[in-house]
Amino acid sequence: MCLAGRNVYILNSGCFGNLLIELLASQFPIKGVIGLSDNGKRAHISGFAESRDVATKNGLQFTEVEDYRLADDADRERLSALQIDLLIVGSWQRLVPEWLIEQVSVGVVGVHGSAEGITAGRGRSPQNWALISRADHFHVSIFWIKRGIDDGPLIDTRTFEYDDTDDIVSSYCKTVLATADMVGNLLAQKDVPAGIAQDEQQAGYLPMRTEEDGAIDWRRSAANICAFVRALTRPYPGAFTTLNGKKVHVWRARPMAIMIELSTILPGQVVAVLDNGHFLVRAGDGLVLIDDSDCSRASLAVGTVFEQTDFVEQLDAIASRHIERYPDQPLSPLFLRLRESASMEFVR
Repeated sequence: MCLAGRNVYILNSGCFGNLLIELLASQFPIKGVIGLSDNGKRAHISGFAESRDVATKNGLQFTEVEDYRLADDADRERLSALQIDLLIVGSWQRLVPEWLIEQVSVGVVGVHGSAEGITAGRGRSPQNWALISRADHFHVSIFWIKRGIDDGPLIDTRTFEYDDTDDIVSSYCKTVLATADMVGNLLAQKDVPAGIAQDEQQAGYLPMRTEEDGAIDWRRSAANICAFVRALTRPYPGAFTTLNGKKVHVWRARPMAIMIELSTILPGQVVAVLDNGHFLVRAGDGLVLIDDSDCSRASLAVGTVFEQTDFVEQLDAIASRHIERYPDQPLSPLFLRLRESASMEFVR
């Protein structure tokens, strides 16, 4: 079956999905975009962005839906009327309902990946987990969405590298560029590929993260703390620490490769405050320079100690939550290695 002249739509609710729309609409005959309206109740969606403007800019039809789960009868009626042949799922953090999968004539294309690949890294927050784990690469795939979670036949895969400057924004940008290339290849094909079945024996799942899972353990190495910050920075809720019972979000941090006597300084203790409001904090093996935070300079002083958390306990709570909710979904090897390495950090 050829895709030429077919009704191709993009389902999207995020800023990075808007970039995908821009890249595809400039090269291929996309019919329209399906997205959420900004009704003031979308704060729980990390990186939420309306797609109406980008659709209009590119001459695409925009269809607005109200329910993120696409379970509302009115939304179902709107989408049924579109007669969609191919649906490309951009930034959409909910499962596509079975009724919509069955109604799309050619199929629904999903995007997923992890540092372990799609099969061993199914589930939630794969790019956050990759950066937290300090992975040096990421595999992203497009696949045919079926009833399960990220388990449909694989259409194509790309791999990109990470370095110590990458954060969640650059990771998403790399993912979108790889996705646009793969989807572009799919749209240019004369025949629609059936895809390659995944090996269920290799399946592993990354657990869901919540805003409260962003607490910083200052006993970890400076490099690990900074990777944690980069993984959770804007548009995510952010890594945070606590001072006098109030959250202090840390948006950008750098490890300081300098040797000073640390024996009298506690992990999480402020070592210096710069004139511009940046400050140095002791980590388990050195110092971290906080370049961007919502901590006011007036509340900081040398000797201030941020409250402590425990990264291992944090990971165990995340794992327990996942196992309780999804006992049939084994945890990804990536998560299990992170848990093992965290328990072995020399600073403990």
